[in-house]
Amino acid sequence: LIQISNCYLEIGRVKCVEGSSRKGLLYYGKALEIQSKVAPTSLDHANTLHQLGLFYMKLGQPSFSKKYIQHAVLIRETCAPSSLVLAESLYYLGEVLTNQEELSSSMECHKRALQLRSQLKPLSIDEAESFHAVGHLAEKMGHWQEALYYYSMEFIARDTDAIETAKVHNIIGNILLRETNRINDSVSNHEMAVAIQSSHGKSSLLAKYLEDLISAVRRKGDNSNKYEQQLQEIIRKPIEQS
Repeated sequence: LIQISNCYLEIGRVKCVEGSSRKGLLYYGKALEIQSKVAPTSLDHANTLHQLGLFYMKLGQPSFSKKYIQHAVLIRETCAPSSLVLAESLYYLGEVLTNQEELSSSMECHKRALQLRSQLKPLSIDEAESFHAVGHLAEKMGHWQEALYYYSMEFIARDTDAIETAKVHNIIGNILLRETNRINDSVSNHEMAVAIQSSHGKSSLLAKYLEDLISAVRRKGDNSNKYEQQLQEIIRKPIEQS
């Protein structure tokens, strides 16, 4: 029966990818019905709950998403307390809670996910995403120094992911300009974001980074003409989607 339920789960996933949400939900429900009866505390059941939570997240129904992912977390905490699958559920539960402005609860979930990912999968995209999530939450909560720390740790985990690294440099530059007196550091981070993004082609992201750099340079009291000219060159051409 578990194998049958897993087949239903996969069919549901495929239907969702194809855009047939109603059919996808039907097959998810079939998988859940079987697992609830024959293996209610199994990792298979937790996986179905987790996938169903992600499905409702994509549909923009956070209350259902929260319900199913929380249930997945409870099972995974029991069956796999030190695992990447638990970290995954905690991460997405944190995302749902962030969207619902339950920031303290979200921070708890994201920090637990980060701890597991740092232990089990260091220097990975997963760890980098958790660093970013905690940094973003700290920023939303007004904890600027904490935000800067976690964004900085994201650099280490990102390693060769240049596009995301440029994005983090720009975020840090904005925090430094907005919330601290470290204007020189702000300009340096914005310059780094522009330099990295420039090597990957002119894009809407590069235009955004240049606008932020110009603001920082003006705040510093320096001449921003060369960056303004670079921005105008991009604006005159069709901006590629990043």
